[in-house]
Amino acid sequence: MTLGRYLIGVVLLAVAVAPLAVGARAARRRLLPGWSCGAARIAAIVIAVAVALLATEALGFASLLYPLPLALAWAAAGLALRWYGRRAPLRPAAQPPGPSPPRERPAARLVALAAVVLLAAQWGTLTISALHHGMLGSDTLRYHEPVAARFVQDHSIDHLHFLAGDPVNTFLPFNSELLHSAGILFMGSDVLSPLFNIGWLGLALGAAWTLGRSRGLGALVLLAVALLPAAPNLAASGPGSGNNDIVGAALVLAAMALALEPRRSIPALGLAGVAAGLAVGTKPTFAVTTIALGIAIAACAPARRRGRAWALVAAGLLAGGGAWYLRNLILVGNPVPWWHIHVGPLNLPAPPRPPGTTLAHYATNFKVWSDVLVPELDDALGPLWWGIGGLAALGAVLAIAAPGRRALRWFGAAGVVAAVAYALTPNTADGPEGFPIFFEFTVRYAAGALAIGLALAPLSRPAERVARSGWTLAVVAVALVVTVAAGNVDGRTVLLIALGAAVVIGRRLFRAPRRPVAIAAAGVAAVAIGWAVTSNYLDNRYASGPYAWANGLHRQRIAVAGSTKQYQLYGRELSNRVQYMGRRGAHGAFGPIPSCAEWRRELASGRYRYLVITPPELLGAFSSVTTREARWTASDPHAVAVLHPAARIVVFRLDRPRTEQGC
Repeated sequence: MTLGRYLIGVVLLAVAVAPLAVGARAARRRLLPGWSCGAARIAAIVIAVAVALLATEALGFASLLYPLPLALAWAAAGLALRWYGRRAPLRPAAQPPGPSPPRERPAARLVALAAVVLLAAQWGTLTISALHHGMLGSDTLRYHEPVAARFVQDHSIDHLHFLAGDPVNTFLPFNSELLHSAGILFMGSDVLSPLFNIGWLGLALGAAWTLGRSRGLGALVLLAVALLPAAPNLAASGPGSGNNDIVGAALVLAAMALALEPRRSIPALGLAGVAAGLAVGTKPTFAVTTIALGIAIAACAPARRRGRAWALVAAGLLAGGGAWYLRNLILVGNPVPWWHIHVGPLNLPAPPRPPGTTLAHYATNFKVWSDVLVPELDDALGPLWWGIGGLAALGAVLAIAAPGRRALRWFGAAGVVAAVAYALTPNTADGPEGFPIFFEFTVRYAAGALAIGLALAPLSRPAERVARSGWTLAVVAVALVVTVAAGNVDGRTVLLIALGAAVVIGRRLFRAPRRPVAIAAAGVAAVAIGWAVTSNYLDNRYASGPYAWANGLHRQRIAVAGSTKQYQLYGRELSNRVQYMGRRGAHGAFGPIPSCAEWRRELASGRYRYLVITPPELLGAFSSVTTREARWTASDPHAVAVLHPAARIVVFRLDRPRTEQGC
């Protein structure tokens, strides 16, 4: 990337984001007059993200996903929001002023600030690592970033991208990946992608603080919620990656913060529905959670206005995540193609897929729990997994039992429904029968249920007296430190903690006024640092390892068989067309190619220049066929094996013409 292209990216980003931010703030002022501080910022963020996604989806369905149209679309959306916000504010129904909330103690604020610095350092370590050598998370390489790159290459979102034999990933909702695509379009590279989840972490912690602030418990709610992203599973898979568990959890918490705000109004409940819809448009494991959450949000409205609240929340759910399910319905005939729906005359087809084991399958198998599931809980959530899970369960139960707090009861019920849905979700306990070795990696599917329970734990009336004790805050703070220490803490983490503390202290000691010259200087410094980071990232991104040879390729077509971790093959410019090989069938089916002749025809019709055959992953429909695929290709006189690193990865260069000779 040249300096000129980088500066163009900065300008496009500024043109797109600045009007959107200003417009979202103006729209929030009109919709929610009188709101301030954290709740107002969360509302503005939800508006900005929702409008940006809707504009990007519109361009994607029109096959117009290009940098300049996208920047102009975001800017136009921001100006429209600004125009809307300048009109007279909506007046909510008059409500008698309630008692002022207890003030947060300075010591509690300090503990909360320390927790934010600790989480930022923990997540910042892996983020910096990803900015040095590229994102390495398994799911990031398998489908999150390949989907984002394919959106950019196709300039469209209405094509199915088959990534492996299991069709689930093809039909997932892709809100998070679409935002990654926007970053790639603006900057000309994926340099922004490793930074995204730090922003979502900030939204999650901000929403947690807002939930408790009006009750004088902001610090405690923040610390309780922080236990979730601090857990080894999310702390290892979230930062510096395309994984979206933290995205869904942050949006769930944002929906709760808006719906439980004491100054809530019908527009606030509608925005909470939009936040919940954005979550269900991010990951299907949040589907049941957000439906239950939507019911709880609508139930917060006064009885005489509940019909309007139901309509707004339903519209918010559809606006936030409905585009992907509509796409599936149009292309496959089923909005959720991972399930075959057959109820009476209604028959929605689904492609065949291997069955997945649910956690409920082992509900009463105490030997599996003691031998496998409990040790994996320790690995996933840290040594205090029992405390994190117990606190979340206690929070939901106490909220349901809370006298006189109807809204909390509904959200407690939503937390219980989310937990039950997680236990019944396929693939949560995959592995050989009696040995569900993948449970450790699917604990993060419970992020929605855990986030709801942890946020509610200090808020119910039976828990308030205990929650206001300084000892309770100290115990949760120690639990957070222990949970962080259970992950990967090294010298860089300690250094980042010290740096974060120094920045916070310095800002408090030297409160410089926000003068235009200072803002301009900070902007220039940020652009200069960004160029240094971008140059270093692109020089070192996937520069070593078995796929380093693909980094310098440009606009090549690469076929893949075996492992589904394919993102490294897209090249430094993300211009290589990478496709997992398989046969397409009816209703979105995708399976192995059964014969040599058909294999050769597929390679020829795809005009692939390279074929990468790797050892298969433990799971997957294609795990037994890569040996014969290698044999089929090696017998082609026009295929040349150019790479055999330790005989575990074979790369063929496919010279034209290709024939069925030798099959």
